[in-house]
Amino acid sequence: MAAPVDMELKKAFAELQAKMIDTQQKVKLADIQIEQMNRTKKHAKLTDSEILTLPDETRMYEGIGRMFILQSKRLIHKQLVEKQKVADGKIKELEVVNIGCTKRRGSCQIWSKIYVTPCLPFKCKVNITQ
Repeated sequence: MAAPVDMELKKAFAELQAKMIDTQQKVKLADIQIEQMNRTKKHAKLTDSEILTLPDETRMYEGIGRMFILQSKRLIHKQLVEKQKVADGKIKELEVVNIGCTKRRGSCQIWSKIYVTPCLPFKCKVNITQ
């Protein structure tokens, strides 16, 4: 009778470990995307601050693919501000995802301890990997 319980426990623990690994990967991906959005936001902010120091009649070109299009300073400033707002929005979304995944990872860790702790007196052979 102990063997089916051990098998069920091993199966549940393996599923829990898979969820935990998946969650850790999502957290890492969200962190990388947040860093990327922060760099994009910083780049747009620095570019905008440099553009604002130039006179209004300065000719400015926007790079599109392999060509450049003449644009007004006002339009380029507007695009850079919009780029910063989009980056802020994406950062907030990713932080929410990151918090949710971190909570999920914590609950997986708690459940893995619960699954393993009752087995210890019975010398259950469950591999714990992190």
